[in-house]
Amino acid sequence: MAVTTTSTDLRVGSIYREAGRTYRAHPAALLVPGAILFLIFGVPSVLFGEATTDQGAGAVLAALLAQTVGTLSSFLYYGYCEEVADQARSGQVSVRRALNETRPVLLKLAAVSVIVELLAGLGLVLFIVPGVLLAARWGLVAPIASFEKVWPRRAMRRSAELVKGHYRLLLVTAVAMFALEQVASAAGETLGAEAFGDHLLGAVLGDVAGDLMIGPFAGLLIAIVYFRLSGRGAA
Repeated sequence: MAVTTTSTDLRVGSIYREAGRTYRAHPAALLVPGAILFLIFGVPSVLFGEATTDQGAGAVLAALLAQTVGTLSSFLYYGYCEEVADQARSGQVSVRRALNETRPVLLKLAAVSVIVELLAGLGLVLFIVPGVLLAARWGLVAPIASFEKVWPRRAMRRSAELVKGHYRLLLVTAVAMFALEQVASAAGETLGAEAFGDHLLGAVLGDVAGDLMIGPFAGLLIAIVYFRLSGRGAA
């Protein structure tokens, strides 16, 4: 008797297509919360960039605190996108449920994301190629922290286990999306500041527009890569 086996589809095109289908099926669930949370993130981000020591230590401290709150809202949104990607596989997406599922793991998600971004950034500054490889090695820490509810050390080890043998896949998905989002955000902020009479308002709106161009799709894409490599929810 023949035995039928199935293998996980790890083709890059297949993963991008699934992310695209999910995005098209649930645009409001992704873009509306994204616009709100990116605005919360965008205002302190711009204020942080505008604050100088000439304005006094109080202004700089206030900007740093605002930046911290804004950064947490950004991590909340990426965790939310991962939950949407998970829910979309059943065809039933609930904004409230996705946010409720993300909030309890927010500190884990933020902690591991900050650590990995700092280490990968340091690697990029010192040695370009090792920095990129580190970004790929730990490219799945966010969904791991969200779905497996683990702290940074375990999330980083687990990501390395899943990514082993699949570095190219992570380079053209997670790492590519991260780099593209940074470019879109920076370009949006610059263009917005030039297009509006109010520099601060234009920078904020441009930053939000840049983030919304890539952020929702990036969150979905990285979650889908995690689902396929980990077998989460597989029959």
